[in-house]
Amino acid sequence: MLIRISEDLMKWIKLGSSEGEKVLRAIDLLDIGLAVNGDIQVYANNYEAHEERFNHTEKGYSILNALGEDKSICNTILSHHELYDGTGMPRGLKGEEIPIASRIIHLSSVIADGVIDIQSGRLTVSDLISQIKVDRVSQFDPELIPYITNEWIKEFLHK
Repeated sequence: MLIRISEDLMKWIKLGSSEGEKVLRAIDLLDIGLAVNGDIQVYANNYEAHEERFNHTEKGYSILNALGEDKSICNTILSHHELYDGTGMPRGLKGEEIPIASRIIHLSSVIADGVIDIQSGRLTVSDLISQIKVDRVSQFDPELIPYITNEWIKEFLHK
């Protein structure tokens, strides 16, 4: 689902195919830094580990950089938990300092998680849209938000 959501956002903002391929490659490698710590699921069920999980971006960056991965993909991995207002991790990048690929992946991840919550009954489509609109200034690239509609979210519920 993360890939499909990202592909739609890339299409809407007319991201070039070369850049789009890098976004998709980064999605494939996104959480490689979590594997360093062993069981990825430990983070889903352990509150104390929640904050620590953000260092997986730095670990992933280091691993991929050492393996000679494309620098822009490494930077996308490193920056995918940065927030638009500069309060994210690990470097506190703000706005356009955050690679567009990271901004797309961050928003797509929140939407994908939200769709799962909708399917499980913990959230409604309207709740998800409202949450995204409230967080549009702090977390997300405001230029991506207008594309997020009830109808579009509902498409993912039926795929």
